[in-house]
Amino acid sequence: MTTQDGIPREITFTEHKPFLIIPPDMLAESITRCQSGPETLFSLKQFFPPDLVNYLRQVLEINRHLPQFTDHSPFGRTDQNELLSLMLTQLGSLRVDRQLWFSKLNYTCSAKNEGMLHAGYTKEAREIGLEGGTFLYRPDGACTFAEPFEMQLNSPQQ
Repeated sequence: MTTQDGIPREITFTEHKPFLIIPPDMLAESITRCQSGPETLFSLKQFFPPDLVNYLRQVLEINRHLPQFTDHSPFGRTDQNELLSLMLTQLGSLRVDRQLWFSKLNYTCSAKNEGMLHAGYTKEAREIGLEGGTFLYRPDGACTFAEPFEMQLNSPQQ
């Protein structure tokens, strides 16, 4: 990591099994929105369109016999609740520079029956977000299909 583009920031997930399902655009948006305030509201449809949800369900079902998948929905078919639980677990384990990113995550449905995620940022996340930097995520090789992720976020003062 170099510092020529800003402070290097390491993104990690302490929970990423059976594989990381957080889309890169959701990760980028959660980092960017941290500059705007201590809380935010995400429309999950924006990040998890029906085709992606269907694909994730199929991957979980087809690979259920593998050891890294056995802790997830042992009752047969993968449902939306399993995917929501997995997403909340993974987002809840998001860390930047080893600092926990979210202080709270609550799933709700809007009046239009749309999945919404209310997220609160930790004090440390707000400080990191306001400082900006180059945010880097590199999969650690554990059953993950994610590509390396990098984004530049400038401090609001720049």
